[in-house]
Amino acid sequence: MKTNRSFQAIALFGFILISILAAAPLLAQEANPTPPVIHLTPTVTLTATPTIGPTATPTGGVQPDAFEPNDTPETATPVSWGLVPATLHQGDVDYYALYLKAGQYVSLHTRSPQNLDTYLQVWQGAQLLAENDDRTPADLGGAVLFTVPADGWYTARVSLGGIAVGSYELHLGLVDPTATPSPTVTATTTTTPSPTPSPTTTPMPTTLPTAVYPATGPRPNPGGTLPIGTAVTITPTPTLTATAVLSTAILLRLLGPAQPAATPQVTTARVLIYYDANNNRQPEPGEGVANVSVLAVDGQGQRLARSFTSPQGEATFALTDALFERVVTPFVSAWSARIRPGLVNEDIILGLPAVRLPVFLPVEGVGSRE
Repeated sequence: MKTNRSFQAIALFGFILISILAAAPLLAQEANPTPPVIHLTPTVTLTATPTIGPTATPTGGVQPDAFEPNDTPETATPVSWGLVPATLHQGDVDYYALYLKAGQYVSLHTRSPQNLDTYLQVWQGAQLLAENDDRTPADLGGAVLFTVPADGWYTARVSLGGIAVGSYELHLGLVDPTATPSPTVTATTTTTPSPTPSPTTTPMPTTLPTAVYPATGPRPNPGGTLPIGTAVTITPTPTLTATAVLSTAILLRLLGPAQPAATPQVTTARVLIYYDANNNRQPEPGEGVANVSVLAVDGQGQRLARSFTSPQGEATFALTDALFERVVTPFVSAWSARIRPGLVNEDIILGLPAVRLPVFLPVEGVGSRE
């Protein structure tokens, strides 16, 4: 019984399926006599192309220099005559402290291989002494010249004058003042006029000429007229003429030739420290050791000034101190070089052999102070 019902259900399902398939073409022809036409409109999305304008020099990627942090007068880096290599990144300000003596004529200027735009100021406490933005329209470094008013500590401030960042060098030195000759002394004359005499009038005699009568012959009556033929001798009265003589006294005093003002004697020393990588005992490009501390000392080893080597391994001093005798570097204690006072010493070289180089160089590190 169960099998017959299954067979009947299958047969009914097959009949319904065949009927549907047979009626499908007729339904399709009646419903869609014309094939549909489909219009496709593509959608286009317009993207604005940005206009590319000039871009500024990148403001990042500059590493802090070895003297950071020195962003305030309280953390200023003590320096002396010579060259200080440093960098400026966005928002960075560098302060340097310098001890000066009254009357010194000081030159400070910044220099950069990338022509970095720097702004230079010099302060005495809270008083601004000198400032400069651009040395020339083509040179964006700052430069100042000033005379030190009093002994003491002075602060140099270096900041960015634009948006570009990079490295720079601060140069510090003394400038010889221009000799000012003493004023020329000319001879002076002192005139002592004698008193001018007043003209004196010589009074004329009121007495008439005296007539001398001959010894013989008639004598006229007093007050009468002389007879014709009478010989008369008249004695004239002389007139006196006064001549005034004016005497002048001239005082001359010779003071000698004008003497120029004395100028201080300047001793210049340039030290080159290099790492002899190829052991040829000669300095070559790329072998200079940067940021090495170099000291200028007197005969007792007392420090007079301090400088640091540049990226090329050079440190420079220009001192007027008569006690300046040697240059030394702390990390090679056995080495020193004697200088010639009053001259330019440019032949001071310290070569570090490759086989004897220490594991690290004790150069100036970040935030270090003496």
